[in-house]
Amino acid sequence: MWHSTASSVVAIKTSALAGTGEHQYDAAYQRYGAGNRRQREGMSFVASRMNGSDIEHFLARGVRDASVCQPHQSEYDQDYSHGSAHTDFFARQHPYARPPTPDLGQNEFSMPRLYDIDPGPECPQVVRMFVEIPKNSSNKYEYDGELNVFKMDRTLYLPLHYPGDYGFIPGTLSEDGDPLDILVLVGEPSYPGIMLQARPIGLLDMVDRDEPDQKILAVAHRDPRFDQLHSVDHVFAHSLREIEKFFAIYKELENKHVDVRGWEGREEAQHLIGECRQRYLKLH
Repeated sequence: MWHSTASSVVAIKTSALAGTGEHQYDAAYQRYGAGNRRQREGMSFVASRMNGSDIEHFLARGVRDASVCQPHQSEYDQDYSHGSAHTDFFARQHPYARPPTPDLGQNEFSMPRLYDIDPGPECPQVVRMFVEIPKNSSNKYEYDGELNVFKMDRTLYLPLHYPGDYGFIPGTLSEDGDPLDILVLVGEPSYPGIMLQARPIGLLDMVDRDEPDQKILAVAHRDPRFDQLHSVDHVFAHSLREIEKFFAIYKELENKHVDVRGWEGREEAQHLIGECRQRYLKLH
C-alpha cells in the first residue's frame, strides 16, 4: 500500500493533471518523490487508470484512505512481479518513466562476466586487468564468475601482504583453466573490482601444486613514476626478491607447495599473454 508523507506533499493544479500520461506520471513523481521507486511507479500506475477528476480526488486526499488505491493495487502488484511485461507496460503508458530495476537473473538483463571482457586494443603491450587484491592487503579477495561479484576467500595464513595490485587479465585463459594472473606495481593501492591499464614488463615462472602458475609482472600504465621501467631488469633487485619470496611462502601454512623458478623478460610475458588470449578465443 502507498502512504503519503508531509515532506512529499506538493500542490498540483487539477488542470496540470487532466492531460497526458506524462503529466500523470510527473504528478505522481513530484508528490511521492521522497518515496521509493516502487511507490512512485505505483502512483503512476494508479494515475494512468483514472480520469482527471479521479486524479484530483486521489491526490487531494493524499491517499490517506487506502480504498482509493485498492481497485488497482492487485493489478499493479501482478504486473510488477512479471519483470519484462511490467517494463513493457510502462514503456507504453509512460514514455518518460523509468521501469523497475530488472532481475539480473534473467538472461536478457544479465551482465557479462568480467572474465569475458576484451583484454584491450593494445594487448599484449598494454592490457586491462581487474584488481582482486589491492597492494598491502593480507585478505584474499577473489572474483566469482558465477555470481558476478567479488568475494572474500580467506586471509593469508602468514603475516604477509601483497606487494602490488593483484588480479587477472580478462579475455585470457592460462593452462590451469583460470584467467592469467597479473601483479601490477603501483604507487598506491586501489580496490577490488577496479580495472587498471597495465604494461607488462616480465613474468615470474612458478609451479603451484604441480601445475604451471605464471604471474605476469606489470607496471601501472600512464603513471610517470614507472615510465622508466620497461623490463624486470629495471626493477630494483631487492623488490624482485621480495616478490619471489612472497609467492614462495605465502601458502606454506596452508600445506600447499609452490615452486618459484625465476624471472623471464618482457617478450616472454607478452608471448604468454598472446598464447592465453588465443586459448580463450578457441573456447569461446
